[in-house]
Amino acid sequence: MEKRPFSDYTVDYRVEKDNEKEKTSSGKRQTIKVIATPRTVFKYSDTNPSENKLKTKVGNKKSKNKIKKAGVIQKNKILIYKILMSTLFLLMAFFVVIVLINKFSSLKDEVTPTVNTVDNKYEINYSEFLAPIVMHDPDPFTSPEEADKQMKISSSIWRCVMKNGVNKYQDYDERGLTLIPVADIENSCTELFGEKNGINFNEQIFGPFYSSNEDEKFFHICAISNQESYLPYIEDIKRGNNTVVLKVSYVTRDDPFFKENVEKPKEPVAKKQMIYTLKVNENSKNYFLYSVEKCE
Repeated sequence: MEKRPFSDYTVDYRVEKDNEKEKTSSGKRQTIKVIATPRTVFKYSDTNPSENKLKTKVGNKKSKNKIKKAGVIQKNKILIYKILMSTLFLLMAFFVVIVLINKFSSLKDEVTPTVNTVDNKYEINYSEFLAPIVMHDPDPFTSPEEADKQMKISSSIWRCVMKNGVNKYQDYDERGLTLIPVADIENSCTELFGEKNGINFNEQIFGPFYSSNEDEKFFHICAISNQESYLPYIEDIKRGNNTVVLKVSYVTRDDPFFKENVEKPKEPVAKKQMIYTLKVNENSKNYFLYSVEKCE
């Protein structure tokens, strides 16, 4: 923080040297001690007191304005620093996730299949679709409404960024937190967990790294890391008319399968395996996650 400016002033500490006086009447020399007090020397004349008071008030006002301006500048510097650090952490985390997902999503045809529904033909990348959910290692559930609320919201936020890219979200609040429209997160939640996902985005929402007030248009997102989370690897696919059942392996980022310049295994080592069932959304004709079960 800058030093607070002080009003200009000098202090005269000179002491009178004419300390000795002679008394001719007594014929003797008598020494008289004189003690001088400090005098404040002002820039203005003492001839007009009212004018001096006016100048003092003006000087104090200017000093306060300088202090206020210095505080605003310092506050802006702190805000800019928070924004830069928040952006840096987000970019690093999202870059690692996207690179690794793209790396193993192109390993074999079954990982990025073309799925035929009853009415439409479309492509779905299962690894990319399930990545924001698998990273949270969700507990088993038999319908989207039963799934953990914070897991669904957090997964939807990550889905937003992975799908739209970090460059789309460059707005920040006064604390330096990233702002993501509530509508974007709500759409991502519908894509992942269907229309009956059990989340009311019009109410006040708080989570470990996000918050949104009632009827607010934005989520406030903190920069977080997902380096310790799992990544999905699709082991098996069973297709039905309106469902797809996936056997999903949970793998870690430090698996030798992801290392460069080493002899790589054909597949990563699964830390655990779960069964994910996808169903078709009747309105959008797209798949959403319906249930998660333990792999027997």
